[in-house]
Amino acid sequence: MDTLFHIVLLVPLVAMIVSDFRCREVALLWLLGFGACTAAMAVYRYGWFEALLQAGGNVLLLVYLTAGVLLYFSLKERRWVNPLRNYLGLGDTLFLLCLTPLFGVREFLVFLLVRLA
Repeated sequence: MDTLFHIVLLVPLVAMIVSDFRCREVALLWLLGFGACTAAMAVYRYGWFEALLQAGGNVLLLVYLTAGVLLYFSLKERRWVNPLRNYLGLGDTLFLLCLTPLFGVREFLVFLLVRLA
């Protein structure tokens, strides 16, 4: 069943990658499909409670990191800076939110460090 989830997960992921490279934007429908696939995969692997726990912990981690980045850039620029406008797109943020149920907090932090390096 894991192989089936991986194959189904590749469909919206490949569509998002192609769309992002072509026109630097991703359709919300593909993001929703990807999010639904990752949620279903997490529930299948870990169960509802663990998937929600992982998603909640990872969302808190993203909020913490975003607040730190916001504070850093605002202090550096000496004015209010919106990191979603200049540094990170809304699609990237939604993509990261879609991935939250799949990883434990430690694994998600490692994923973020590798991805953003």
